[in-house]
Amino acid sequence: MVRSLHSRLHLLFAGTLLFSLVTLVGCGGKGGSGNTASVEGKVKVDGVLANSGNVSFKVNETTLQGHISPDGSYRVVGLPVGAAQITVTPATNLPPAPKGKGAAVAPDLKGMPGADTVTADKAIPIPAKYGKVESSGLTFTVASGSNTFDIELTK
Repeated sequence: MVRSLHSRLHLLFAGTLLFSLVTLVGCGGKGGSGNTASVEGKVKVDGVLANSGNVSFKVNETTLQGHISPDGSYRVVGLPVGAAQITVTPATNLPPAPKGKGAAVAPDLKGMPGADTVTADKAIPIPAKYGKVESSGLTFTVASGSNTFDIELTK
């Protein structure tokens, strides 16, 4: 009887372990919570590279954003996989045009090449309609891994 109980406990333990492994492997598939991605690309407004602002991706209930660099590029990391709604907004903290020598640099652009040349008067305007999910019309299906999505805005 003790031997039989001991065998049953081993089977129960093995079954529990197998179930746990199957469950963990199943969660890593497409749509699982551990499946994240990145998206990068360039933002243009009427064919001209944007030089400041933010790009936000909303996937399910998660919204993540990346800054638009002075060269028009952006990168958003840690996104869930799935259909995304996208907004593009202008930078709100650009310094005014410099008076005299040297330009101030917006805090979110520090360290980026060309950041010292982006001032409020030189920012490429981002049309307001792209700042809201309801009116932007921008969507993208985020796949696992690295994605590229160039964004073309019009006035």
